[in-house]
Amino acid sequence: MMGITEGQEPESEEYLAQIEEQRMAKLDAIGSMLAGKRKEAIDGKVHLGIEDDMQGDEEHYQGYDDANRSEFVKSASSSRNIDGKTRHENSGSKPPSGSTVFPNITQPYVDAASARVGDVLLPTDDRNYAIKPTPIPEMVGVIPQMGGEVTQPHEQLIAEAERKAKLAEDQIEDWLQETNYNTEMRKVVDDVVRLGSGVVKGPVPAMRKCSYMSHSEDGTIELHFKTELKPESYRVDPWNFFPDPACGESIHNGSYTFERDYITSKKLESFKEMMKEDGAPFYIPSQIDKCLKEGP
Repeated sequence: MMGITEGQEPESEEYLAQIEEQRMAKLDAIGSMLAGKRKEAIDGKVHLGIEDDMQGDEEHYQGYDDANRSEFVKSASSSRNIDGKTRHENSGSKPPSGSTVFPNITQPYVDAASARVGDVLLPTDDRNYAIKPTPIPEMVGVIPQMGGEVTQPHEQLIAEAERKAKLAEDQIEDWLQETNYNTEMRKVVDDVVRLGSGVVKGPVPAMRKCSYMSHSEDGTIELHFKTELKPESYRVDPWNFFPDPACGESIHNGSYTFERDYITSKKLESFKEMMKEDGAPFYIPSQIDKCLKEGP
């Protein structure tokens, strides 16, 4: 690490440039490490044959095979290999000259199964979970006596535990409704039935903007806006999810996961102007410029 040389002011331009150079060098090292992990995750998913299985399922759902593949090259954007090409494009084979009829009996059965599973797991008029106290509940705030016995009778403990469990259910219900939990989970169920895999991410913190009105002292109505930190869960497209190849049967056994996302250059450019928090920007403008220069 560079230090301050003799005669150099701590806040001089040269000193600040050295600090920024050190910071960017560390950032480049972290970026190279993450890029290596990312490539490992992408290659691992391909080599394990997961995407081949998903692509075969997607093709049967859409209703095409090797015979009529050429008719779907432009519309099969969701069924592509990691290089962005369809199987027909990769094979280089010519479209067949015979019949290309594909009786699609898969799609209606998949849709019916998805609707049925969604109704069972995500009922619209009831909760799909319940919180109940154990036979001998242990709660914070209960003062024990000598010998380990509690001061409250068992019936009172059970009643208080049930009351707190009901409050917990209501709080969870409020959070789930705010995050559109049922809507996102319906999408996950569709993925599971169609592709055999579904991914839901959450809860994660998300900044949400809301507005409300109030009456001032002079009787006028004022409109207020505020931003709050709220929990959020959402469905992740299985095609855009890349876990650690060494995770085995559970992604929780892996050391990392990657999620691919898409953004336009205009949106990326706007990040440079984001409001600052505690005097530091959310993003590094120089790095955004590098991304824009490099391109997709």
